[in-house]
Amino acid sequence: MKPIATASPQTGGGKDTLVFLLRAPHITGATKTGCIRLQAGKDKLDLPGTILGELAQSGLVVRSENRIVLTPAGREFAELLQAHP
Repeated sequence: MKPIATASPQTGGGKDTLVFLLRAPHITGATKTGCIRLQAGKDKLDLPGTILGELAQSGLVVRSENRIVLTPAGREFAELLQAHP
């Protein structure tokens, strides 16, 4: 499996991003800095498009309408990360 790129603490790192994506967030738009804004409940995550692209290339996420969804492999990996902090 390819390594997952990390981002700054403000935008979330690879591990934090995958765990956040377990919640099947909605895409709510783009930020002025070019990040994609995801929202799950009251929580928000601004994710650089490059990170999202790398996750997609790694086969861990797909876009489904206005959501970013973990693939079965992505879900398994995220659950493993969540269980072993």
